[in-house]
Amino acid sequence: MRWDELFDDLAGQLERGLAAEKVDEQRDAARVELARFGRGDLLRFLARDKQRQVDIDVCGISVVGTINTVGADWLAMTVPVSTPVAGVKTRDATAPGEAARAVVQTDVREQESSYVIPVASVWGLALVGGLSPTHELRERHDLADLRSRVRHDAADPSKRTSRRIDQITFDIVLRDLARRRRWVTLRTSRNIVHGTLDVVGRDWCEVALHPHDVPRRQRDVRSSVVVAVSDIIHVLVT
Repeated sequence: MRWDELFDDLAGQLERGLAAEKVDEQRDAARVELARFGRGDLLRFLARDKQRQVDIDVCGISVVGTINTVGADWLAMTVPVSTPVAGVKTRDATAPGEAARAVVQTDVREQESSYVIPVASVWGLALVGGLSPTHELRERHDLADLRSRVRHDAADPSKRTSRRIDQITFDIVLRDLARRRRWVTLRTSRNIVHGTLDVVGRDWCEVALHPHDVPRRQRDVRSSVVVAVSDIIHVLVT
């Protein structure tokens, strides 16, 4: 018997066994850390890449775009929208004696819409392109540090305040929209409301209903409606 070959073979088996055991330990540690990731942590991680297209199931409604910001219980998304724009062009006569004709030609204008979505309304999500939303997370071995970093990344250095974005709640966002007099579309579980947020209470808000193309003036307000904040599925800001 060649003892050197036997010892080399045993040493190789031991090294392979130790390597496999280390991989298993890393996978177990990753599972433990992933179990500590909340839905908000996952959304904040996905928001780090501003080019990442996400398809979010918002109470059965598909919203496709990029995640900009994630707060305490809400997220903000930018969604590209293609708007048809009709224009009239004059086509010259194609035959002798034929009069020129006006032809309606439709162009497409690319715009962006901003959505504010309560995290509670997020039923599910997928990455556009078919990749797993957690694939990159499962390949990392620094999930504990990463979870801490994505929470600290929520701080907005452009604002003159030390308050972090992940401490701002959905009702605070609604109050800011009311202060700015922004025209919004509120989708609830029962209705769609268009207008300007007038008042935001502790768990309710009042919307003045008026056309989009006119500012909020009393003579243009058709009526007002009170909506429960907990019933809001998403807010479209225009």
